[in-house]
Amino acid sequence: MKILAYGGSFDPIHYGHIVPTREIAEQGGYDRVVVIPSALETHKKGKLPFNHRFKMAQLAVEGDDLFEISDIEREVINDTGRSYTFFVCRALQQKY
Repeated sequence: MKILAYGGSFDPIHYGHIVPTREIAEQGGYDRVVVIPSALETHKKGKLPFNHRFKMAQLAVEGDDLFEISDIEREVINDTGRSYTFFVCRALQQKY
């Protein structure tokens, strides 16, 4: 399975995230897009907590089999105490 990982704050998620990512996935022959909302607080004013951003992302792609919303970064932080991209990529590699 060919996976495209897409991380970001998604505060909030919108069509500007979904539409181009779908195009990239389809043109690149990806089977799945794993959307990874940042588990850490964003740098925006009025920032939304992780749980809200995660749920909004789930709702944004509900019923679309191409997209999967993952809390893998949160899992990595719980396991390592850190949120380095290397650790998240390694966890993704192990999972998929």
